[in-house]
Amino acid sequence: MAGITFGRREGRWFVRSSGCCASGEVRAEYDRAHAVQELRAGGRLTEWSGERFTIADRKGRLHHYPIS
Repeated sequence: MAGITFGRREGRWFVRSSGCCASGEVRAEYDRAHAVQELRAGGRLTEWSGERFTIADRKGRLHHYPIS
């Protein structure tokens, strides 16, 4: 059965999808929202290319996002 679950864990949003024909679209939407959340929380853009971009959060962890 197809399903999408959104939730919060430790103040961060997460999404899980299963059996959904548009799961790639859902993942891309989540990635965009997560990138904005990290930037608003004090993160900074560290890399940008035609294929992906990278954000370093306040704690220095790197988050890689594909450009879709």
